[in-house]
Amino acid sequence: MRDGEPFALFRATALDVRVMRAFNEAWEHASRAWGDTLSDTGS
Repeated sequence: MRDGEPFALFRATALDVRVMRAFNEAWEHASRAWGDTLSDTGS
């Protein structure tokens, strides 16, 4: 393994974590908005 590889792997993992966190936040907002829409219609 070359010297740069662990750092590249770490950077890719950190990016993955940020993307996953952003996706989870967006999913929570979307599902909350969807739940509000459902409760507004009374179903």
